[in-house]
Amino acid sequence: MPYLITKFGFVMLISAFIASFAPIEFSFIAALVLVFGFIGFLFFGKGFREKAALFLAAAVGFSVVSIKLHNEYYPASALDGMTSYITGTVTEVSAGGGNPVYTVKTDSIDIDGAPQKIKIRLSGWEDNFAEVFDVISCEVTFRVFEKQNNENFLNDRSRGISVYAYTKSPLVITGNDHSSSEYFLHSIREKISSVIYRRFVDWHAPFMEKILIGSGNGIENSVTNAFRRSGMSHILAISGMHMVIIIGLFEKLLRYRKTEGRIRSFENLVLIAITFAYIAIGGFGMSVLRSGLMLIAHYLSKLLFSGSKSLDNLGLAVTAVLLIDPFAACDIGFLMSVFSCFAISVFAKPFKTKILKFFHAENKAFSEFVTEAFCVSFVAFLAVLPVSAVVFEKVSLVSPFSNIFAGFFAQCSIVFGVLTVFFGSVPFLGFIANGTAFAAMFCNGILLKIAEFFADIPFAYIETNDFWFYIWLFSSAVIFIVPVLCSKGFSYLKHSAAVSVFVLVFGIFLDLLFFSGVSEIRITALEHGTAISCSKDSKNVLITKGLSSGDRFDIDFSNSDYDSVISIDAFSAASEFELVSSSKPDLALLSSPDSVSRCENSFLLTAGKLSFTENDHIEIIPESAVCFETNGITLLYIFKECDIMNIEPKFRRADIIVLDGVSPETFPEIRTDYLVLRKMGGYYSGTNEIIVLKDGEIDFFAYNGILKKGSFAR
Repeated sequence: MPYLITKFGFVMLISAFIASFAPIEFSFIAALVLVFGFIGFLFFGKGFREKAALFLAAAVGFSVVSIKLHNEYYPASALDGMTSYITGTVTEVSAGGGNPVYTVKTDSIDIDGAPQKIKIRLSGWEDNFAEVFDVISCEVTFRVFEKQNNENFLNDRSRGISVYAYTKSPLVITGNDHSSSEYFLHSIREKISSVIYRRFVDWHAPFMEKILIGSGNGIENSVTNAFRRSGMSHILAISGMHMVIIIGLFEKLLRYRKTEGRIRSFENLVLIAITFAYIAIGGFGMSVLRSGLMLIAHYLSKLLFSGSKSLDNLGLAVTAVLLIDPFAACDIGFLMSVFSCFAISVFAKPFKTKILKFFHAENKAFSEFVTEAFCVSFVAFLAVLPVSAVVFEKVSLVSPFSNIFAGFFAQCSIVFGVLTVFFGSVPFLGFIANGTAFAAMFCNGILLKIAEFFADIPFAYIETNDFWFYIWLFSSAVIFIVPVLCSKGFSYLKHSAAVSVFVLVFGIFLDLLFFSGVSEIRITALEHGTAISCSKDSKNVLITKGLSSGDRFDIDFSNSDYDSVISIDAFSAASEFELVSSSKPDLALLSSPDSVSRCENSFLLTAGKLSFTENDHIEIIPESAVCFETNGITLLYIFKECDIMNIEPKFRRADIIVLDGVSPETFPEIRTDYLVLRKMGGYYSGTNEIIVLKDGEIDFFAYNGILKKGSFAR
């Protein structure tokens, strides 16, 4: 039964992931059926014990998740709309500055039958300020966040957040929880962060904080976007690569000379202790926990003088993580880390051998180095492709190539960063820390240049919300699985790869041919106003009018990486702050001075023109209209009668004009291809297509002179 532990861990992971989305009744029934299957296979004898073990793994996966769902998530959904006093401890503060958002582990919820000691996401419009590990109490109103994209849903579930709440009264800080082991670890992380911010400048400080200890939310959007578009975002999350580099550095320092016997055993114990310490410093994140447990299993096997198989170490680590926290199956970083680690362990080496043999480049150091880097990057890219496509709905096609160049500099940056923290913490060694910090920042700069170069390559980053991409994903899985099931050789897999690449390229070509220049508009009726999302190619803008505190639950954030957010006549500064903290735009034009002071990259909404990127242009007509231009598309949004001659001629003939509560007969001068009327119908001859919106939500695509309607969302 080779690699039984690996199979056990992966079956348990897949079962737990399915159970996270499935109805709880289905999970309980599935677990019960699988238990009977496990018992049945045990009676068949030794030849069926592997199948029995896999049935047990699936039963455990369904069971642990369904029990946790029953205890926390399902009762929490009954709190929606209810008001209650709560007490609890702040465990996380996000979107720092202004009115932050808190993660609170509740001690009590003053509602009969309510689940106790659950995590909630708390926000509000009061001037509330609390720190991590403060004990608080306040009155709140609960909300269940129903409209989330896949990434937000998985992130919140993996972190144990059961429900959302708004403050109805100011926070009252009743004490703190500074005696716990969690606070001790938090204080250590804070000290490391202080050293990092003393030695690094500008964007390098939050960047190093992120890649060394996994915390820090201050990385500029331009940096994170470049790393995401180039397929290098894994560098920003602590995972196996970071763990191997850092623990490997300590291993080389301990084993600079050959040792035997008890000294070698002592070294393994020290490395296990260092690995566990770094897991704690990394905040016990799922990815760092998985990779750390793998390393601990590796050093334990050496300590016991037995062989260590990386795949079994991986299976053992996955099983341990899921038993500790079943919702690790929802953690995106954990999923990508597990699948990439598996692919690298199984496929990278034979793939490298085949390529070197094909090009007759064996025994050439440079060729082997480049080929190995490409193979590792390519198989990891293929392994995480389904997760990226489903969760992020976007895929970077240049990832296998960008990481060839990025890997070396990422390693150097991490090593120099660790040395900077060490020397910067020791008195009289600050001059060495300055030198290592300079070296780390040099590597960071090169990493950013690599990311920006590959991010700017045309068609390097494609969206996967088109149906054809999922067809390709499914067909590729089939054509790769068939040769394996039929026990065919590597040559058949080469044909499968060729067919898969051809189908992908053909799909991209058809997408560019038929959907190039597609414009999308989504209009949502808010409680007191309207939200308009406009997208063309890679540019996205969100315009809201009359935004109130509860409206963020109604706005669709499936495209959360908005380039621009424009908020007109918002009801409160807190509502604008929450909107910007959710969408993280490159530019925010806000109607409240208080919200402007609290949000990054934000400006007060005033009359005039503003150009914020090379091809983007916004013009504000006070209390009347907003004109927006991006990548050759023009949008005019008029929400109050105004003098049309105050609007530039090109916007009077915009590609898309939205009239919100304004009659088209008032503006005989406007000409457009697509006219959107809300709250007021009518006939207008100056357009090719007219769509009248009632209260609700609709989306449509305009391309090749054809208007494609969506369906009402409610």
